Amino acid sequence: MTRAPRDASAAEVPVTHRRRAGPALIGLIAVAAAVLLAGCSARPPPRGHGAAPGPRGAAANQASLTTIDGVSVRVPGDRPSVLVFLSITCAACADVARTLAQVESATTATARAAHLARTKALFLGVDMDRGTSGKTVADFLHSVGAEGLPTVVDEKAVLSGTYQVTALSTVLVVDSKGQVRFRAVNPSQAKILAAVDAAS
Repeated sequence: MTRAPRDASAAEVPVTHRRRAGPALIGLIAVAAAVLLAGCSARPPPRGHGAAPGPRGAAANQASLTTIDGVSVRVPGDRPSVLVFLSITCAACADVARTLAQVESATTATARAAHLARTKALFLGVDMDRGTSGKTVADFLHSVGAEGLPTVVDEKAVLSGTYQVTALSTVLVVDSKGQVRFRAVNPSQAKILAAVDAAS
């Protein structure tokens, strides 16, 4: 029993589809990565909280908050405040939280060596996920090597609303008068320290 020869054009169809599958698959992966990164880099602006958007140097009202360790803090206070806005669901936030914890540790060591009662700035993590427990935030900080960083959960968007923060990993340096002296996403230790010196 002889079989009819296969049509050459039919054999070429899968080859053509295979050739196109490579760029299509790459495009799909690129879109998925962009969506994931967008979820980690931006948040919708908080509604109904804080001051209206203002210029970079606009002063803000003082906010009183309690850290996950039960310590009361005020922003702005009587010294510059260095704030890092983060989320436990954001992998990219691990780097900036660790960076700020290292800066805080270094300035604490410098203050102790100079026999000062405290550091020249308040360093504060600000978790933007409402409803997150203090223990969950503490576990996240420990897992990324930033357990020494004092942190608050910004339940009512007091800080993120006042300072109009919509991007995770944003670092602000706010002087004692409530003016934002520095704003950047995931800055280096050197830039944070320079901004603290300028705001002191």
